[in-house]
Amino acid sequence: PIFNTDKKMMEDAVGEYGKIRDIYMPADNDGRPRGFCFVTFEEKTQAEACALGMNGRELDGRVVRCNIARPRPTPDQASTSCRTAP
Repeated sequence: PIFNTDKKMMEDAVGEYGKIRDIYMPADNDGRPRGFCFVTFEEKTQAEACALGMNGRELDGRVVRCNIARPRPTPDQASTSCRTAP
């Protein structure tokens, strides 16, 4: 699928929840967005409000799945992650 959502669109959508420190949108090797992003807020309560408010909401023609990111595991910890295709 092609994702057209950019940082400005994300900022407009989630800015109502608080002061944004950073928006990171990973891209593939060709520079195209991979279809997910990480938004860092100034306060934990703002991130929690965003996760509740945005989860299930439509943005750019797609339903958003939003949650609080977990810290990356250290190299000595086992980890796995799965996600379904839209």
